[in-house]
Amino acid sequence: MENVFLSQVVKELTAALLPEGASPRVERVCGFPPAAIQIDLSAAHKPGEAAGPEPALPRPGHSLVVCLDAIFPCLTTVDGPLPAAPAAANPEGFVKTLSDALKGAVLARVEQHGRDRVVRVVFARRAGSQELVMWVELFGRRPVAVLAEAATNVIVASSREGVRSASGGILHAGATYRPPAGRSKVAVEELTPETVRGWIEEGSEDDLSVRLSRRIEGLSPNAGQEIIHLAGGVSGIRAETLLEELRQRLTHPERHFAPAVRAPLDESASVATFELALFPFGGAAAAEDKRYAVRRFDAALDAVRHCLVQLCVWYRRAASRALRSDAAAVAAKLDKLRSALEEDATGAEGSESFRRAGELIVTHMKEIRRGADAVELPDVHGEGEGTVRVKLDPALSAPENADRYFKRARKAKRALEMLRRRVASVERALHSVEKFAHEVPNEVGPDDVVRLRRRLELLGKAGRRSVAAVQGGRSAGDRKRDVAARAGLGTGGGASDLRGAAPRGAISRRAGAQGRASFNPRVFTTSEGYTIIVGRNNNENDYVTHRLAKPEDLWFHAYGVTGSHVLLRHKGKAAPSARAIREAASVAAYFSKAKTSSAVPVIYTQKKFVHKPRGARPGTATCAREKTVMARPVKPLSPSMTSD
Repeated sequence: MENVFLSQVVKELTAALLPEGASPRVERVCGFPPAAIQIDLSAAHKPGEAAGPEPALPRPGHSLVVCLDAIFPCLTTVDGPLPAAPAAANPEGFVKTLSDALKGAVLARVEQHGRDRVVRVVFARRAGSQELVMWVELFGRRPVAVLAEAATNVIVASSREGVRSASGGILHAGATYRPPAGRSKVAVEELTPETVRGWIEEGSEDDLSVRLSRRIEGLSPNAGQEIIHLAGGVSGIRAETLLEELRQRLTHPERHFAPAVRAPLDESASVATFELALFPFGGAAAAEDKRYAVRRFDAALDAVRHCLVQLCVWYRRAASRALRSDAAAVAAKLDKLRSALEEDATGAEGSESFRRAGELIVTHMKEIRRGADAVELPDVHGEGEGTVRVKLDPALSAPENADRYFKRARKAKRALEMLRRRVASVERALHSVEKFAHEVPNEVGPDDVVRLRRRLELLGKAGRRSVAAVQGGRSAGDRKRDVAARAGLGTGGGASDLRGAAPRGAISRRAGAQGRASFNPRVFTTSEGYTIIVGRNNNENDYVTHRLAKPEDLWFHAYGVTGSHVLLRHKGKAAPSARAIREAASVAAYFSKAKTSSAVPVIYTQKKFVHKPRGARPGTATCAREKTVMARPVKPLSPSMTSD
């Protein structure tokens, strides 16, 4: 706070809070942002005057405010509520100690320490008790308030425990407070024209106002800038004229006092550039800088209150900008994630080519010799008589290479579907964050900051949760689809259902709401006499697979599409032959959504490796140790069928 300005603030505070020697009582001590302490006082009474009933709340102007914010440290009174500012935390421990120590005390004096930016606020307690002094150092980089015993200066509490004061002492309870001495500076009354002339003529990179403020007691750079301007400016200035202006305005500042405030025009200024500067003599010199606006006031306290309100508003706007910046950072991360997912999805679009390669190998299996690393095969999927080059693993047989391609196709298809869902989830989250940033108001209070930051945090978590849910299949439908995908089964038509039917004449043991439901699965016989059982619907599929099948029976299902559960029975102790397996696979291909295809991949395994997930709906199954065979859909004959 500016030195000369502070001297006038102290005079106006004394006139407002202590009229004609009155002693108002401390009613309450509280803290509020930005880093301010508010001491509410009762209505002042003159000595010997009857106090009368006290008002429930302090009257306007009867609250002493000590702002310890580094941007604008000050003392003032408040005559109305200040805009709530999400600023630095108040020194809560100091406020509590101050409240306890000043209980029942009265305000006695408000004094400036010499001509420095230090104020003594003296409180008198009950008779026989020592006075308490709150020392307030209003230096911009380290504003601090210290409560000490008046007689000994022993510190009771400090707003910044453990730091150094302006005099160099460490501030902590029990230590002795030493106010700044200011011995290195010269009083204006002791100056001579020769001394001032030497300062003017010396070579230095610093402005003359700064050089003078470092040597003259009670002179700040702002006041020095104004006095130099009033003395005719730096160019051609005379030492005698400058000394006369200095003596008049520093020894009797009240005669020339004209409070003015300089504030930056750019409201989006950062903490490093945001300034609220006080000028005691009208601010004419400051008005020449077009980056700032200068406003003049009738009283010093009015100017300080205006600055305090502007500081609160700036913190509210800074909080708004910080929220938008944080939202932009979240949006940037989501956008980067979306780009990465889209790139992954592009690379996962080869599932169809893997499946076709596997089908070509199965179709021409007898023509492929083991040990080849590639083979040219007729393209049965395309038009004309073209060929397709299919890469092979020389260490694998043709069926093993085909199975490898089918597994790669299943994996790529699952990955592509998952990635597309993840991209959609990220896009929804990104839209929500962008909408949030657009809706953040220009000014944000403390409660709004908490609410909006919580909302932004939830939006970010929601985006991450939705992506994780899609990736891990956490919804009920996704879990079923992933079960089928892990089993190598299709999701066409209805999540992960494996549709089909159960044995002729069989009766369910379950009684539904409409009575007992009968199961009548299709039953066929292979050319070698093996029994094939085919489910007709979801419930019959469950019955065929989980109730009728024996552990060693073979279970079939068309890969990648909705279809029936197909069971190939053992004949005695003999395992089904390869021919019976091909015929059962043809039946599974026929009773599926892929029945019109020329070749359909069908998986099969023993029933003991097929299970139903807990809580899954009818027709759902998972399997392990499955094998894949390419089958041509064939309509079976009843009661027996011929081989293809």
